[in-house]
Amino acid sequence: MPVIPAGILPWLKWGVFALLLLGAAALSGALVNSHWKDKWLERNATDLRAQVRAAQADADNYATWAEKFAAVVGKSAANQKLRDSTYEKTLADYRAGNKRLREQFTCYRDMSQNAASGRPTDGARDCGLSDADVEFLIQTGREGNRLRDKVNELQDIIRAMQARKN
Repeated sequence: MPVIPAGILPWLKWGVFALLLLGAAALSGALVNSHWKDKWLERNATDLRAQVRAAQADADNYATWAEKFAAVVGKSAANQKLRDSTYEKTLADYRAGNKRLREQFTCYRDMSQNAASGRPTDGARDCGLSDADVEFLIQTGREGNRLRDKVNELQDIIRAMQARKN
């Protein structure tokens, strides 16, 4: 058995004690670090699950609004087609002489023939307006009604969105 000199024994005891102390500190640091790492991973997982739920709710909300907007667009297209056919029929009836303008557009009876020259004066067109003027009025009414319907549709969408928020 080897002989250990007497002066080294206290140093050896303190060295082993220091190594044990450093080992215990390293081990406790690793355990504390592992504990906090687990806590952060758990918190991150919770946050990620919440984000997934929010994204799913947003996707459902977007799908609902996409369906609503598609329905509004479809309804708008159908209304536009109906309005177009109505105005085309009105214009065709006017051209055929089946429709007359309201009485408020009739000309004064004492207008000279020269003032009304170049304008048809038969029974259906007694107002003194040319065919182009009548077509312009009909087209302007058509556009005005289209814009009014579009504004009403947009107001309905806004009301629906506000009702959903409340």
